[in-house]
Amino acid sequence: MNSIQKILLKLTLIKGLGPIRIKNIIDTIDNIENLFNYSYDELKERLNIPDKIINNIISFKEDEKFNTIIKKIEDYNIKLISILDDEYPPSLKEIVSAPILLFYRGKLPDFSKIIPVAIVGTRLPSNYGIEVTKKIVNELCQIPNLTIISGLAEGIDSLAHKAALKTNGNTIAVVGTGLDVVYPASNKKLAIEIEKQNCIFSEFYPGSKIESKNFYIRNRIISGLSIATVVIEAGKKSGALITAKFAIDQNKEVFAVPGNINSKKSIGTNNLIKNMNAFPLTDVNDFFNFYPQYFENIIKKQPSSQKISISKNEYTIIKLLEKGPLHINQIINSVQDNDVSINMFSILTNLELKNIITQLPGSFFKLNNVEIKIE
Repeated sequence: MNSIQKILLKLTLIKGLGPIRIKNIIDTIDNIENLFNYSYDELKERLNIPDKIINNIISFKEDEKFNTIIKKIEDYNIKLISILDDEYPPSLKEIVSAPILLFYRGKLPDFSKIIPVAIVGTRLPSNYGIEVTKKIVNELCQIPNLTIISGLAEGIDSLAHKAALKTNGNTIAVVGTGLDVVYPASNKKLAIEIEKQNCIFSEFYPGSKIESKNFYIRNRIISGLSIATVVIEAGKKSGALITAKFAIDQNKEVFAVPGNINSKKSIGTNNLIKNMNAFPLTDVNDFFNFYPQYFENIIKKQPSSQKISISKNEYTIIKLLEKGPLHINQIINSVQDNDVSINMFSILTNLELKNIITQLPGSFFKLNNVEIKIE
C-alpha cells in the first residue's frame, strides 16, 4: 500500500465522507498527501463541506479499526488500487459514485485490453436458466479478451463464472463482503479458481460484516466495470434488476433473455424488455449487432496467394467493404446501381463461395484478405 492509498483509506473511514465527497476533496486539494497536515482554517477555506466533517478530518487518528484493516490486508494477501491509480478501471471511474478504493485478490487485468460483459440473474435458476447461461457464456467467451463479470452469488452468477472458466475464458467476481471471507461459503473453491486466472474485487474492508445492503451497493460496480449487462432469468424483485437499473443509469446497454411468460423467474427479464427498453438476447448474434468493432478479434484473415476473378457487380460490393464490416442494410442502402441492388443476395452468395467475403453474426459482412482481378 503506497502513501496516497493509505491517505484515501483514512478518508473512507471518516464519518460523513462517501465516494462523491472524497472525490471532490481529491479534485480540490493540490496534494492529497498533505491533507492531514492542514489546519481547520485551511480546510475550511478549501473545502465546501460541513464544519462537523472538517473536524472529523482534523481529529482522525489511526485507531484500532484502521490498524485491523491494515493487518488483514497483509494477512490475507489483499491488494488494492485507488481511483488515482493508472490501473483503476476507466469505465468504473466514470460513474457518479465510483469507489475510491478497490480491494482485490488475484491478478489485476489490463482494463484497456479486455471486453467486460456482466452476466447476472436469479439465485434459483430453472433448467432453462442454467442451459441459457452456459450457452450465452460459451458463445461470448469465443471472443478473445472478453471477460465475464458477475457477483459470485449462488445461481446464475456462479454458473456464469464456472462456464467462463470451463471454456478457458476470463471472469472477474465483484463481491459484497470483505475479501477475508467468501460468501456463500459453498463458493470457496470457485473463488480460488477465479483468483488463479483473474481477480475478485470488493470495495468493502476486510473484516466487514456480511450485510444485505452491501450486495445492493456492489451491483453498481458490476455494471460500472462492464460495457453491457446481460440479465438471465430474474423474478419480479430480483437483485439482478438492480444491476440492470444501475447499468441504465450509467448509460450502458442492457440485454435480457426472454423467458417463459408463465414462469415467475422470467417476470423481471420480460419486464426489462417490455418496460425498460432492454434488448432481447436470444443468442450471441444479438450482442454482436451492437459491437461490430469486435468482429476483427473473432474472424482471422485468410490470406490467399491465388488471384480470384470477380465481376464488376461483385467489385461494387467489395469496394464498400474495404473500409470495414457492414450490416446487410448498410450495404443495400449504399448501392446506387439498380442491377447490383436487384441481384444483391446472389452477389453476396457468390462472393462468400469464392471466399472473398465472410458473413459474420448479426448479418454483417467483412472482406477477406485475398487477391482479386476484375473479369
